[in-house]
Amino acid sequence: MHHHVVCSRDGGARRGSDLPERKLRCDDPASWCSRGRLAPPIKERSKMRATHPSPLIGDPRLPLLFWDKVQPTTDGCWIWTASLDEWGYGKYNARKRTLRAHREAYEALVSPITLPEIDHLCRVRCCVNPDHLEPVTGFENYLRGESPARINSKKTVCKSGHGLSGYNLVTRLRRGRIVRECRICNVHAVRRYQARKRVRGLLP
Repeated sequence: MHHHVVCSRDGGARRGSDLPERKLRCDDPASWCSRGRLAPPIKERSKMRATHPSPLIGDPRLPLLFWDKVQPTTDGCWIWTASLDEWGYGKYNARKRTLRAHREAYEALVSPITLPEIDHLCRVRCCVNPDHLEPVTGFENYLRGESPARINSKKTVCKSGHGLSGYNLVTRLRRGRIVRECRICNVHAVRRYQARKRVRGLLP
């Protein structure tokens, strides 16, 4: 049975029917703990991960102060119950620095992280179980995503059914992001705008 876990900024974690009505689930794209992505099954993690035995809660390679902030769930997640950052990742203070708790757990219990990003295979950002984590490149992390931006980037037709390719595909830089637009729809929008202006006498 799958239990939904809620992580709150005050460190709370709850499961199943105990969830209050206004709480967001960890697998909800609008919550602290999800990017709205679909992950591959955890059993399909890389061959490198298979060479490492599964760590256990309370492993002495991490201090007791770390484990005091971890709460296991029936899904195998280790929920970080202390403070979270703005993206929903656990914050852990060590060596006079604020670190990402899941990265600290992976490096202490598995191996140094040699790739720029960590993918949460369980889709729960506040999980620090190394078995649910996999180092990946930024591009691989993007390809696994199912965020609105990723979904739009895979569309082959616009909402009006026009093909998004060749001359009809327009790319623009908007607010630091590249957006894809339909040239035909843009032309129709300009014509409707000009027609409204003419009705009001603002265009000849």
